[in-house]
Amino acid sequence: MARIHQILPDEFPESWASDWGEDEYGIFMGFTYKGVRQIFRWIEPGRFLMGSPEDEPERESDETQHEVTFIKGFWIADTTVTQALWEAVMDENPSNFKGTRRPVEKVSWDDVQVFINKMNEMKEELRLCLPTEAQWEYSCRAGTVTPFYFGEQISSEIVNYDGNYPYNNSSKSRFLGQTFEVGSVTPNNWGLYEMHGNVYEWCQDYYCSYPTQEVAEPQVLPSGFDRVLRGGSWISDGGHCRSAYREHFDPTARIGRYGFRLARCLELQPVQLNMTKPAAARDTHDEVHGINVKKDMNPYRKLMMLGLNELLMRGLLSLDWDGETSDDAAYIETNITGYNSIIAWTGIGFGEVKISVWWKYDHNKHPQANLSGNERESFSTSRPLAKKQHYPKFVGVVCSAWIERKRGKYLQGKGNDYLFDKYTRSGELEHLKQLPSPVPLGYEPEGNFHM
Repeated sequence: MARIHQILPDEFPESWASDWGEDEYGIFMGFTYKGVRQIFRWIEPGRFLMGSPEDEPERESDETQHEVTFIKGFWIADTTVTQALWEAVMDENPSNFKGTRRPVEKVSWDDVQVFINKMNEMKEELRLCLPTEAQWEYSCRAGTVTPFYFGEQISSEIVNYDGNYPYNNSSKSRFLGQTFEVGSVTPNNWGLYEMHGNVYEWCQDYYCSYPTQEVAEPQVLPSGFDRVLRGGSWISDGGHCRSAYREHFDPTARIGRYGFRLARCLELQPVQLNMTKPAAARDTHDEVHGINVKKDMNPYRKLMMLGLNELLMRGLLSLDWDGETSDDAAYIETNITGYNSIIAWTGIGFGEVKISVWWKYDHNKHPQANLSGNERESFSTSRPLAKKQHYPKFVGVVCSAWIERKRGKYLQGKGNDYLFDKYTRSGELEHLKQLPSPVPLGYEPEGNFHM
């Protein structure tokens, strides 16, 4: 049955539209830039319950259910932004999984603002922006109250997610292991595609607790730290693809499961890029991302966090890691606080990944340095580092830990709560103590991941 709007926009079509019309999902307008077309759907005003009921399986504590009213309607894109459109505007393509009709990914919230500003400078009347978190969920649900707009369950036939980890103990299904083209599966009742899975979608909002009372026309907070993402991704488990699930992360992070969907604002608002720390720091803590980071944190933990941050920022590892065997292994040569470093990671089965950070390696200056014994020896000579025979010889600090993919997602180590196997040559510990406190990208300094 065709959708019939009860409330129409003040102007239709608008001057910027390259095409427009009406179909079974309602009215739409499209714009075309350098041959790339993007459709926007009209979302009329209304009321809905945002968040999840307390008895919804796999519900999170930050999904407090509350009523939201939209007095004015808005326009939202029918798909996430494709690599074709991103490349047409930005002249580059950061995505891991290349394809003109695949969603652009590995873009930060700040990157998205640059893209949007460029589009609006070319045609100001477009008034492009990101949807607010409330707009996103209202559009996703499209009148439904179930965990997904498809109903109580999903499978890999209708959502691109990790089917090895289904929602609420349902049957397993396929894991594609990558994004697919936008518009590949059935849209929701309002004509919007892939609101569940494929890529997480950045929203305009800072992450914060929900109100408990009814809200009309929710406003974006003027300041904060993490930005919100919604919808789940190709590597998410089923519960993280629910309509109510809230992801939040550093707005400067570029990760291979993060993309975005455009919306249109009633009026353009200036956007401030990048996060800043609060002006006043506490006596023993700096507050970053709403998490207290100890200034006197164990320096080995600092080093591990800096290494893990590097992998997350590059999109080489995610908090939804799903490596199953030791064949999932790699390393990078990088720079941590001015010192040459190596970060190596390898799957150790059961969805866990082993990470080692080797800091201040310089074989030319310290050819006599040679680690030996126990796990340090075996790790330095195993895949993938065995391909470079000189890597067993280095100087500096080694710390190792592993990440558990399911249930808790802790940064773990051997020996009760003592995290790291370490080796420090004379004089290096003082350098290590000078490491800056890292911003925890997706986990707490004490080891617990927050998803």
